[in-house]
Amino acid sequence: MDSEWVKIEDFAENLGVDEEIVLHMVETGKVEARDDGENVYIKSVKDEILVPEVIKEITLTDGNKDIISAEFAEKSMATILALHEKVVASKDETITALTSENEFLKDISVSVQEIYEDEKETIETLREQLARANEEIEFLKRKYKLMWNKAIESGS
Repeated sequence: MDSEWVKIEDFAENLGVDEEIVLHMVETGKVEARDDGENVYIKSVKDEILVPEVIKEITLTDGNKDIISAEFAEKSMATILALHEKVVASKDETITALTSENEFLKDISVSVQEIYEDEKETIETLREQLARANEEIEFLKRKYKLMWNKAIESGS
């Protein structure tokens, strides 16, 4: 089982109980805790449902009838925690997928930019060649015009 250390406030919030109940759970040995001087951390074990006697005693009552039994509350919490784990795992997978997609898009953007720069250079080269070809055409036009003018003058 994977475990992680969680601040007591977060642990209590996740269980939906007061911190005093969590501290009572620590005192009775139901959960493991450590204190680093600033914060108290509770060892949270994935896939393990912690419903101590203190929480089992917290049930809604209507006179002498239990509206919610402790067993039902325990199963409900187990279901909720399991769903929460799936949501967290799904969120992590989504973040990983989005990060991967962003890297892919970044790489594509860099490639497109490089292609654009290459094409820009090619266009500039072609423009230079076109300008030289136009100059050569103009030179040839002048040359042939001069030649034809001389030929017409010598023939007359």
